[in-house]
Amino acid sequence: MKNLSGLLFAIITVIGLGYLATSCNDKFSEEDLLKLQLQYGNEQDSLNAAKALEALNAAGEMVSFQVKVVDTDGEAVEGADVTLAAAADGGTVDNQTLTTDANGKVYFDKVVIGGNTMTISSADIIDATLALDFGEIESDKHYINVDGNIVPTPVVENAIITVLSTTTATATVKGNVMIETDVTNATSEVPQDLMLSANFNDQLVIEGSIPIVYFLSNNENLNGATIGSAIVDNTTGDYSMTVPAGVKFNVTIPNISAMQHIAVDRVNNIDLDRPEYRDVNANFGPNYSIFNYSSDYYDIRNINGVRIVFDQPAPSGNGFTLSGFEKVGRNLNMDVSSVGTVLTRKFVYNNAVYQFTTLGINYQSTPTVIITDPTGTTATAEAEIEFVTNSITVITPETGLSASSNYYINIAYTDMSDVDHNVVGFWVTSNASGEITQTEINDGFADAVSGNDNGFGTNWVQISSQTKGMKVIFPGSGNGDGVALVSINGRIMSLKMTNSGSDYTNPTFTFSGGGATTQAELETFAFGTAWTFNLDNSQASAYGALPKDIYFEYQSIGTTSFIYTTENSDDIREFIDGTLNTPLQLIGDNVLAINDSGQIVYQDLSTSVQYQTNFFSSVEPTVIVVEPQSIPASATLPYNLINENGGNILDGAVLSNVTYGSGYTYKFSASIEPSAIGAPGSGAILNLTGGNFGLDGTYNWGGGYEISSGGLGYLRDLNQVNGNSGNGNGYRNRSYPNTSVNLRKGELMIFNIDYGTGVRSVDFN
Repeated sequence: MKNLSGLLFAIITVIGLGYLATSCNDKFSEEDLLKLQLQYGNEQDSLNAAKALEALNAAGEMVSFQVKVVDTDGEAVEGADVTLAAAADGGTVDNQTLTTDANGKVYFDKVVIGGNTMTISSADIIDATLALDFGEIESDKHYINVDGNIVPTPVVENAIITVLSTTTATATVKGNVMIETDVTNATSEVPQDLMLSANFNDQLVIEGSIPIVYFLSNNENLNGATIGSAIVDNTTGDYSMTVPAGVKFNVTIPNISAMQHIAVDRVNNIDLDRPEYRDVNANFGPNYSIFNYSSDYYDIRNINGVRIVFDQPAPSGNGFTLSGFEKVGRNLNMDVSSVGTVLTRKFVYNNAVYQFTTLGINYQSTPTVIITDPTGTTATAEAEIEFVTNSITVITPETGLSASSNYYINIAYTDMSDVDHNVVGFWVTSNASGEITQTEINDGFADAVSGNDNGFGTNWVQISSQTKGMKVIFPGSGNGDGVALVSINGRIMSLKMTNSGSDYTNPTFTFSGGGATTQAELETFAFGTAWTFNLDNSQASAYGALPKDIYFEYQSIGTTSFIYTTENSDDIREFIDGTLNTPLQLIGDNVLAINDSGQIVYQDLSTSVQYQTNFFSSVEPTVIVVEPQSIPASATLPYNLINENGGNILDGAVLSNVTYGSGYTYKFSASIEPSAIGAPGSGAILNLTGGNFGLDGTYNWGGGYEISSGGLGYLRDLNQVNGNSGNGNGYRNRSYPNTSVNLRKGELMIFNIDYGTGVRSVDFN
């Protein structure tokens, strides 16, 4: 049984301080700890248990580790230095170094659970580095929980590790590494500053009760060669790795994160106005196979290298808006049936956001509520309280009762009509003279507080109506001459409107009276109202047609009571349903017209009605005017009109995705240009043919065209990794063969690595 001493002794002090203060044992066994925790289990809380568990691990008290080092013939290696280090700081077990005995063994008595690194070295072997994972702290394996107390159950892990002699024979792995970090050209790139390593775990870890990954240390310790690792040449992508002959291994392919150059015309399913070249983070390697990800993140879109640019038609008027917003006062209705006990929580009621920043301290009766507002009038409210009893002071003892008998003392409140209402109480025992004095009151009051009876200690009691104050009522079976004063800590319980008033736009609430040492504070964070507005043509050009749509954009506050934010949050947006668009037409159909000057006006110019929003918002709405739009012509040049070899534009095919356009008052034209800024290609000339003028004076194009010059250097696809095929999305998946091999002395293996096009962090589809 593993002894727990030193630091563990201090840990146990947290768990059972009283016991250890009298204990003089320097060695404290698990059986002792179990007895101690069973004795003091009721005093141990979960926080102390967690701290004890953490400290036990930091001290390495729950896991030991036995290692045996052997050579390739299975013989024990004596005199090798074995170093074990925890991956994280803390504890006393970091960088432990032991030397193997005649049996090739070392025993680490203290090990931190989690990731560790072990190195094995001596003058006669190739140094080895191993990554060890002792897992996570597990119940019923590393400890048991007895009545909420932690009892460690130490575990011994073990491993048998093979090391290689410095005279071992070698073989060679060579190859080339490529990656696609620029998909806009046809040449693959080389990953930069990349190191490859060999994993010998399959053969050199003979036995291990925990996961172990084996690497040879990266030093020149065999014929001047670095064993089991290689640096990839940043220019050529070539590498050469020396490996021990006769040892099964596989090459570890590192995951890579790099910036990838790519042409895009869509981001998150939203088309860009024009294709762009962008640099975006991409991930490559075993963890990033395209088969494990949505195609949105690995597909590389086919981006046409050429676009057609048409003249734009003249606009049909613009610049109209709504302005002069003013709040419309409203009534104040905000009954709050239960305030709650956690401050900094906000609640929503009747399109407003409120928060009690304090509920008040030591109210003895109901406070007065004063409501002020820049415009509102006549609103009134009543506040009610809840309380716990602080103390009771006897002025005149109660007498004439039976000696040493139990009696119930009532705490009552007096309402605004001078009627007493019993609320809570507690039992007292009269003295030998049949009296209830301060002593008996104190005893009964202390019992009520310690028992957390309602109204005592921390259990608040709600009062159902307004109160003038509190009183103590002695039992009526005595002489009835007992008098006592009660002191309470009262706070706001509810707020009820007695008159909702009118024209309120930003109410302020103030509490006064009630005998409080600190008054309650209620803050109005947002107060939603309707808004009036004016039609604004001050920045408008003449309109020939009404805007397609006019929207209000506003913040809508919900009407559900008591929608709480997270504690300590003061973000009003927690209560806002979101930014909503409401069309102007909701205030009445066929409202607007255009006068002779091209200004937008109300149809009924004689109306005296002032339009207002049909929604409530705490902040001034903004307006979105969707202007009447002429439709520009557009078309796409098909891939088969771009010469794949010479990069010139060919004639003789029909344009695709043609929009003839509308609103042109002249015969418009179009030009050909590279689709993205910086893309190659120049000199092509496109002439639009056909078309006619309509009765309304606008030009109607029928889609005819001719190429009078094909130009040079255009691309079918800006993302050339697609092979200029013009056939849609493409990618190149990673490619590398299985390297779980065993090479003979002097043997050469070629192992090429292609990281492919990887997986991007942004959806460009």
